[in-house]
Amino acid sequence: MTREQSWRVLAAAALLVAGCAVDSGTVGEEADAGLGQEEIVGGSTTTQWPAVGYMTDGHTRCTATLVSPNVMVTAAHCTLGGTEIRVGFGTYHHFADLSIRARRVIRAPGYAAGSEPTHDVAALVIEVPQWHTPIPRAGDDPAAGRELRVVGYGDDESGLEEPDSTPTAPRKTAHVVVSESHWWWIWTNGENGAACFGDSGGPLMDLDGTRIFGVTSQVWTPCTSTTRNSYANVVHESFIADAIRDNPPVPRELGTVFWRYWNPTNTDHFYTIDRNDAGLAAFGYGIEKGEGIMFRQQYPGTVPLYRYWNAAAGDHFYTMYFGELGWGNYGYTLEKVEAYVFPRDYTGVAPLYRYYNPTNRDHFYSTTRNDGGYAYYGYGYEGVAAWVYP
Repeated sequence: MTREQSWRVLAAAALLVAGCAVDSGTVGEEADAGLGQEEIVGGSTTTQWPAVGYMTDGHTRCTATLVSPNVMVTAAHCTLGGTEIRVGFGTYHHFADLSIRARRVIRAPGYAAGSEPTHDVAALVIEVPQWHTPIPRAGDDPAAGRELRVVGYGDDESGLEEPDSTPTAPRKTAHVVVSESHWWWIWTNGENGAACFGDSGGPLMDLDGTRIFGVTSQVWTPCTSTTRNSYANVVHESFIADAIRDNPPVPRELGTVFWRYWNPTNTDHFYTIDRNDAGLAAFGYGIEKGEGIMFRQQYPGTVPLYRYWNAAAGDHFYTMYFGELGWGNYGYTLEKVEAYVFPRDYTGVAPLYRYYNPTNRDHFYSTTRNDGGYAYYGYGYEGVAAWVYP
């Protein structure tokens, strides 16, 4: 077998990542440091897909992608370098800008070093959540013959068999075509470019960059624009969803109480993060309790909770879906953004349930679901208004 016919694993190292909690995966023997990076030959430099960032484990340079504001996916073999993992974002890979630390590394439960590309996937929980729009996992395997997109940083010189020691490392993208697709890995051939040293861990996405099917794992050398690549399939890696759910992007201690008041005169429940018992008492409202924890300012991973008022019905209404009432409808007027909330469930977070009483035309919100009990008072369940810390 010739050198040109041999597989090259794009990054390999033996040491545990210092300063990170590492879950799952088997750490293998240290491999040739020259196998450590991969990038795109051919293709084109791009400023699109800012959710794709660059990373190093102290041994190699790789690529990683946000799947939530504070969770990135990459190749598991990119996390074996021996020092703490740091990431950065931008059109070019700058080692000086690797300022964001991964506080936790979670490898696919089935990963074993040397078995790439099977289960060659890891999730990085980063310390600083990002505003870039995350790119979620796809829900299905790509069929053979499908054209997809690969994105990454690093070497782009055709014919390389070893990493460039002085790479320019722009973010580049190319189209590739699926040749084989299985639940554990995906093979592609380059169409107008292909992955090479520096792209390891980078996303294999649909052409519009809205879903990730795999992360770059291996490459056929020498690197050319039609090189064959293999990717670890992420579609079936449920641990990624667990990593997202178990790591809310904003901690509870940054939140503030969502206070609940009741006015028996106009039969209205009123909620606010600004407690003002005496001031609201002047309008007939009495304090009842705190109904969860929200945020005064917007953080990555949170959305506005809009507050509306219907003077005719004497009803306050809250929603994170602006499209429900927009700037105002059905007699409701938009008053303000009351707070910022989570748009999805996380571990340690609770739904804020919404109820409505058509008799007194009052909306009621609670982190406790009690359909039968609230029905006794005329309230019917309508759905989840938001997710908050209980």
